[in-house]
Amino acid sequence: MLRRVDIRKGSTVIIKTLGSRQVVVDCSPNLGRYSPGTTLQEFLSRSETAHVIEADDTTYREQWNSLLDSFGQKSPLVEDAGIGMAYIDLQGINPIDNGDAQFAAGLERIIPVYLPSHIGIAESKFVAYLAALSADRRGAFKAPLNHFQFVSGFPINVLPVSAPVIQRLRSFGLHTLGSISMLSLNVMQAQFPQDGKYVWNLAHGNDPTRFSPRHSEEIITETITFPDPVTDVKAMIVGVELLLHRAFARPDLKGRSVRLIDLEAQIYRQPLWTTRCTFKDPVAAPDQAMSRIRTLLDSPKLSGPLEEISLSLRWPTKEAARQMSLLPDVRRKEQIVDMLRQLDTVLGDQAPIFYVKEIEPWSRIPERRQVLVPVVR
Repeated sequence: MLRRVDIRKGSTVIIKTLGSRQVVVDCSPNLGRYSPGTTLQEFLSRSETAHVIEADDTTYREQWNSLLDSFGQKSPLVEDAGIGMAYIDLQGINPIDNGDAQFAAGLERIIPVYLPSHIGIAESKFVAYLAALSADRRGAFKAPLNHFQFVSGFPINVLPVSAPVIQRLRSFGLHTLGSISMLSLNVMQAQFPQDGKYVWNLAHGNDPTRFSPRHSEEIITETITFPDPVTDVKAMIVGVELLLHRAFARPDLKGRSVRLIDLEAQIYRQPLWTTRCTFKDPVAAPDQAMSRIRTLLDSPKLSGPLEEISLSLRWPTKEAARQMSLLPDVRRKEQIVDMLRQLDTVLGDQAPIFYVKEIEPWSRIPERRQVLVPVVR
């Protein structure tokens, strides 16, 4: 709605194309409810006048990441729990009473007015989530100190477990968290070996999950907007080359190199076009990066007029080109480490790669003979 004036009036349905099927993923509130997996054809049978647009997951994630960065200005500890949900650690930031109200008011000012916001404050993640469910639109709610009594009134569908677990709980006549809390832990574990203890703890207001703050990512972004939309891929290549020279000329990139570059193209009335380019060896000059990017841009055909291009250099590093060792064993280790760094870049986190090291090979207990040791990058 921010990008397209033509859908601001009337109703809109958002779809995703899965193979040959077009599945509804969201719609305007006045169009009513729909079941997961509803096809576009089924949905339009009752609402033929709705605007149909393709889901733009890249833009959703971009907007959400921008909000998370803004939350990080209020607290350095922010956990991304998926688009639309975040946990913020308040310990040591402000006093308990007046500070919470001021903090919530500050968050509301950050969130754009066209987005509904519900803020919950509690001592654990799950209870804070339930408090957010209790908050008014663009409001905050602080959970009472008696978590057990507060949690017990909620239905079981608020539990972060799979649908079959919810259905099985209902089959036992358990419809609220309070009804689950009346059972013993042994009974829950007997009926639900994998999720029983977790559900039982949540029903008592105890959240055993750890707080996992996101790591701030350094991104260098350059954007170019064409005066008139272009349809030629060659113009896109020229624009990308210009953006690369701008990005590598930035003072904060001096003496550093990159392993990952993201490209985004805004096409007229189309979802955001994106591609990612990773480099086996870090690049420190625009010409080095362009030789790899050019091969990616020669093949795609634009689905419409191109309005804007953005280029993002992610995770700049001081790592430079290295001289390989002449010794085979050392060279092989260097190659493994280089491949792991490449994998870390693609995954966006450190890959869980280990090697086996002998500790007590003479031990009669197999678990003591060897141990998994993480590979040092």
